[in-house]
Amino acid sequence: MTWSGNIEAIPTAPQASTQIAGGNTPPELVNPISDQVAIKGAAFSYTFPEDTFSDPDIDDTLTYSATLEDGSPLPSWLSFTPDTRTLSGTPTQSNVGNLSITIIATDNQGATATDTFSLLTVEKINPIIIGEVGTVTDFDHIRQTINFSQTYNNPVVIAGPLSYNGIHTATVRISEITGEGFTAFVQEPSNHYPRHNLETFSYLVLEAGTWQWSDGTLIEVGAIDTNATVRHNWETINFQTNFVQTPTIFSHVQSYNGPDFVRTRQRNDSESGFQFSMEEEEGRLNTIHLTETVGYVAIAPGAGTINGLDYTVGSTPDAVDHNWYNLDFDADFQSSPNFLAQLASYDDRNSAGLRYRNLTGEGVQVFVEEDTSQDIETQHPTEVVNFLAIEGGVLSGNGYDPLTGKALINGTDSAEILVGTTGDDLISGGSGSDVFVLGSGEDVISDFTDGVDKIGLKVEFEELTVTQVGSDSVVSLGADSLTLTGFDSGLLTESDFVSVI
Repeated sequence: MTWSGNIEAIPTAPQASTQIAGGNTPPELVNPISDQVAIKGAAFSYTFPEDTFSDPDIDDTLTYSATLEDGSPLPSWLSFTPDTRTLSGTPTQSNVGNLSITIIATDNQGATATDTFSLLTVEKINPIIIGEVGTVTDFDHIRQTINFSQTYNNPVVIAGPLSYNGIHTATVRISEITGEGFTAFVQEPSNHYPRHNLETFSYLVLEAGTWQWSDGTLIEVGAIDTNATVRHNWETINFQTNFVQTPTIFSHVQSYNGPDFVRTRQRNDSESGFQFSMEEEEGRLNTIHLTETVGYVAIAPGAGTINGLDYTVGSTPDAVDHNWYNLDFDADFQSSPNFLAQLASYDDRNSAGLRYRNLTGEGVQVFVEEDTSQDIETQHPTEVVNFLAIEGGVLSGNGYDPLTGKALINGTDSAEILVGTTGDDLISGGSGSDVFVLGSGEDVISDFTDGVDKIGLKVEFEELTVTQVGSDSVVSLGADSLTLTGFDSGLLTESDFVSVI
């Protein structure tokens, strides 16, 4: 069963048309006002069309007023300007819910016609905060606690590389992570005195899980406990996320169970997974290391903006060695961004990490740093470097279901407007009166309720096609669609749709 947007609106109750002495004919409703949506905290303005009412008496001029359906005044947040036929105001949390508003058209003789429509005030469901990015300065060998701006349930922290103010080999060693922050210090190999010049490093914290940013970027975050070291064995991580190309992968030791100098190395990066292992200083490469927690973050490569923060994420060619390498961001940040980087290959068996200098909005210099705990030779063959340059702040996203390849967007029991990502989404509104917006991608609505929820449109109703597919209704506009699971398309009328332009 298929129909295009030609369902008639639910008829408005007939208006009384009473001939008044002296030959006056009352005004009449011609084009009923469609239901409207206001968003909590956002300015609302709606002007009903001039041809909503008409008056058969050509000399009559209509004036307008607005009340609630029961005749009581409009709420304090909502005003009506008769001359322009405009309702306007900014609703707050206490105004979330449905109003039935009556517009009254009055002619010169006091005769009236009315129309009543619904104004639903909803909350906008925004992506949830899943992480943040920051930079730490004046960082040395003394343990320092870095506090997050948010609280997290299962955070994974990626930190570094360090700047190059001190010439001794060094890495960011994390000793503790909590939901409120992490503690870290500059760790040097055993052949150096454990004091170090002040350095700078950036960090990325993300909740463990599979995520999708609003621009469609896929992210996977996880952690495992391991005692794998590069000369003994490597851990294999198989991604849950269906990356279409090899993501940019970062890893970092999250714990401090073993006090020896340690960092992570990676190899065999692909769209389906990668391998990592812990690597101690060169003089201890054949020894074992106590079990640590190692976290990883895999981000689909690209550039964009998330939460208003510009970012670029990618990999260098296999060209970074012990000489300074000019890494171009291919993006112009207004100021120096936060910078994270990771050796993504294992082209040499000597212990190695990264350092950086001369960070600007256009790029940075990096080099591969070997330690001298075994010998004084520090030349290193070329490696691939993964990097992320991003402005500082909080990061938001939606959960991502690897089985269906859709983002997960969940409402609450309040009245809400739910807008999908640029990709495909699984959306649940909860028990409130919700507006599900037909956007881009193939979205699935699990709990559309007739007479309670509405479908938000950014186009005209007549442009839609509705199809019954098994037990589901599919509302589509070209390649974009909303599937209402378990819903009979025969129940849909034009009154189930509302403009959100």
